[in-house]
Amino acid sequence: MRRDSLARAAAADSARRADSIAAARRQTDLARRNPPPTRRDTPRTRTTTTAAADTGTLSIAWRGTRPANPRITVDGQAVARSVTKLPVGTHQLRIEAEGFRPYTSTVTVRANSTNLHPVRMEAAAATRTDTARTSTAGANCASPSVSLANPRSACFDTRPRPRVTPQISAPSSCTGQVRAANVLVHVSATGEVLGDPTVQRPSNCEAFNAAARAFALDMAFLPAQKAGQAVAAWVVVPISASRN
Repeated sequence: MRRDSLARAAAADSARRADSIAAARRQTDLARRNPPPTRRDTPRTRTTTTAAADTGTLSIAWRGTRPANPRITVDGQAVARSVTKLPVGTHQLRIEAEGFRPYTSTVTVRANSTNLHPVRMEAAAATRTDTARTSTAGANCASPSVSLANPRSACFDTRPRPRVTPQISAPSSCTGQVRAANVLVHVSATGEVLGDPTVQRPSNCEAFNAAARAFALDMAFLPAQKAGQAVAAWVVVPISASRN
């Protein structure tokens, strides 16, 4: 009787072990058929920001005669103004203007700064007649005082005249009523401004004087006339402050 009980207990234990082994095998087979998804780390996105130090400002500082409507290119690309932002490094500058020889130069732009590049345009042979025309009837018309006095119309019959109204807005730093600034300008036979204008009679605001000089430098004129020919001449241009 006891032997039968032991035999039955051993058989039951053996059956349980067999069931456990079979369950483990089924679990292993299931895992092989359905492997867990592989974890992939999501790459971090790096945001690259172009720093302000990657660019600089090129400013052309005109010396001597400043041509009217110059055509400026940098690395073959047209530039609308004489002050422009460029990538840091070296660039090829080219300037063309009617009546002047083409100007070319290599310019260097440094980071986060204004890089002044002086430019002196050389007159083409065709424009050199201006010098000969300024001396008429023995008068030294190249002299500002002689040209302005124009004794017996020796220098011109009609003075140069601005093509635009000589009026600008006063800078915000100017207070009260701003008086006009009289600017002395040398006008070529083609109506372009020669050299740098100077304030002959200043305004009551220094900032307005500087603005008036800069405005006069960019002005275009109807040139003076002498015996039916255009000639170079000096003229004083009153530049007034506009009412806002």
